[in-house]
Amino acid sequence: MSEQLVSTKDAARILCVSEAFLERDRWAGARIPFVKIGRAVRYCTSDLDAYISARRRRSTSQTEEERYPRPAAPGDEAVRRARGAGGRDSVGVGNADAPGAIR
Repeated sequence: MSEQLVSTKDAARILCVSEAFLERDRWAGARIPFVKIGRAVRYCTSDLDAYISARRRRSTSQTEEERYPRPAAPGDEAVRRARGAGGRDSVGVGNADAPGAIR
């Protein structure tokens, strides 16, 4: 394995974030993979490149779901039918005829 490893300081510079951001990321569950060698923390440059690529957007309003739509779950069709074409729940304001509506 001939991966190039960089320090937290260098990884922060590559990602244009603070070292504290990377420390918090490791503490919170490590969205950015890292390598522990003794007490030293290192990042593979290929992992940093992959992290950057995974966060490319065409709009600030684009969500992860729009970028990577999740596969339909078995119950999704029933939920979609229950909500109707408008995407809202069938029970609630504006739909007094819906089953279970409060009158």
